[in-house]
Amino acid sequence: MDSLRALGQPPRPARDTIKAPITQAEVPRPADVTGRYVWTRDSIYNAGALTLADLLDRIPGVLAFRAGWVAAPAVAGYMGDLRRIRVFYDGIELPVLDPRSGRILDLSWVQLWTVEEVLAERGAAELRVYLRSWRVDRTTPQSRVDVFTGDQSTNVFRGFFGRRYEHGEILQVAGQQFSTTPSRLNGSSDQLSLFARLGIARRLWGIDALVLRTSAHRGFIARLDEFSETALAAPFDTLPTLDAVRTDAYLRASAGSVDRGPWIQGIASVLGFRYDAFRTVVRPDVPTDTLGQQIDTTAQHQQFLLTGGYTSGPFRVSLAQRVSVFERLPRFRPPSLIELHEQPPREADYTVWTPSARFSYDIPWLTASLFAEGRGLDSTARVEAMARVSAFSLLAFSGAVGRTWDDRRFVALDSTTVVVADAGNGIFGRAEGAVRLRQLWLGGGLLRRDVSVLYPPRIFSDSLRDPFGLRLGSAATGTFVFARGSIYKALKVDLLGVRWGDSSFYLPKYQSRAELYVATNLLNRFPSGNFGLRASLVHEYRSKVRFPDRALLEGPLADRFTVDSRVLNGLIEIRIADAVLQYQYRNLLAADYEQVPGYLMPRQTQYYGVRWNFFN
Repeated sequence: MDSLRALGQPPRPARDTIKAPITQAEVPRPADVTGRYVWTRDSIYNAGALTLADLLDRIPGVLAFRAGWVAAPAVAGYMGDLRRIRVFYDGIELPVLDPRSGRILDLSWVQLWTVEEVLAERGAAELRVYLRSWRVDRTTPQSRVDVFTGDQSTNVFRGFFGRRYEHGEILQVAGQQFSTTPSRLNGSSDQLSLFARLGIARRLWGIDALVLRTSAHRGFIARLDEFSETALAAPFDTLPTLDAVRTDAYLRASAGSVDRGPWIQGIASVLGFRYDAFRTVVRPDVPTDTLGQQIDTTAQHQQFLLTGGYTSGPFRVSLAQRVSVFERLPRFRPPSLIELHEQPPREADYTVWTPSARFSYDIPWLTASLFAEGRGLDSTARVEAMARVSAFSLLAFSGAVGRTWDDRRFVALDSTTVVVADAGNGIFGRAEGAVRLRQLWLGGGLLRRDVSVLYPPRIFSDSLRDPFGLRLGSAATGTFVFARGSIYKALKVDLLGVRWGDSSFYLPKYQSRAELYVATNLLNRFPSGNFGLRASLVHEYRSKVRFPDRALLEGPLADRFTVDSRVLNGLIEIRIADAVLQYQYRNLLAADYEQVPGYLMPRQTQYYGVRWNFFN
């Protein structure tokens, strides 16, 4: 090298090498009838998903609720229970830090753009979503730039840079900024997220530190008392402006790999949330139009996780101990129309110890697993058994059964009767089967939820606050059918239809999602593999959904319903070498619809841009 410099010749570039992989968190081996609900980094984007809620809508038993376009809050429920979707980021369970959310995770805070894999495990009583953060393994610098724009004055910019060094050192930085100004009843919003990872990974061990910081500013979102824009003159509730910062950080050390042999991992994390905004309550009968107060909330959650296990061929066993330390926050009660409410003093911190164990066995024709977990952040303990059996690659059967325990008791409403109910002690389950016709799977199944206390999505409305929002949900049974796979060559289908047997809260009687798409690389025309095409048309339908409500201006308890909705979306994506062009058109039929009573969803929305990968 020195001789080359002496001769005035440029030095030879360093050889690109692949280093030992960065530590991955353990994820389960789900026992779904047609495989796994898993999305890699590329498939997240070519599915057209902008938020985690967009992905979860594809899973039987899941229903997401949004109050508007991409910046609006979003929650999702499993079998009608909005608490029964838990999200884990690199093994850390994401807690609800904002007391205004009412123990239900706002999925709009989950930074989907930072992950390389999403895996959903359909348990008997809950859905567990495991996110693995983006990693790099090459010494050649890798970078990517995403630029998107579209209707609602939407602009998205992302940048990624990562590389490994000679001795396995890790450097990763990334950022995303988006802004939007919806044209229907909403204020402008923007969000800035920054991601960084430093560390070192060797063949037998690794240490890394990760920081993800998100700053969000959201304008008000108006809610109408009638499903018509003519009611704009008399709205009865709004989502207030938001000015908040969330920080997730952890330090992780590991030895071994979760995919083979013995392994152990330890994580210490700190998750913080700061809310600083002006809370507004609309008063049509008051000349100033609003009453409110400055609200300042700072929450901090510390989580320590020690996991270890052994993997040998089809066998896997693991044990975990999770310790969660909370700053106990005051119970948030929005200001009433009569007087403004001052928050009570902060209570003492408290600690939750949650042990868990998992055993699984996985061979081509059989997948079986047992999972047990002590009382966690939701105060619920659970035991579940799941299995999948296939025969000759033509038939497949899958099922899960589980029991939950929660000693808490609540005052809830059963219709118009006040009752004292258990929070969630019951037996839950699912069963399904499918038959394969060439490359197409056809099947169906059952979902069963036991009697449950249903928490309201308080983030959407003051009128859903406790105790008026708590409802006792009766046992519910749902049936579903699906078709998934290739119809003819590159023409594929992904169809799901669900029917629930009662009119429980947060469950439509009918729900369907039908996607017809073409996915091909046209290898006969482009044998280099530098071309890819995906074009899809998606029709989504849901019948009316029942929400408990107490109108602030009326006083008596009442229930509200969304209207039936039919939405048609289109997407086309073209890949040329390392660049991907994407164009989405949501709500092609310009339908007026809502997913939460009173909040209109966007009419026609176009969203398009490019993702471009670079090496060296």
